[in-house]
Amino acid sequence: MNIPKACDALLESLVQHEKERLWKLENTDFIASYNKTIEDEGLPLDSWRAF
Repeated sequence: MNIPKACDALLESLVQHEKERLWKLENTDFIASYNKTIEDEGLPLDSWRAF
């Protein structure tokens, strides 16, 4: 087992998860607003969807 490589992979995974968590936290208001708009008005271009 290559311990340095395993440690690097673990750290990379932890950093990625933290970046995702921070992005979601920073964009919570926008996401909620967008979801509310979709809920109220439907999806953009939904009338042209063929499926």
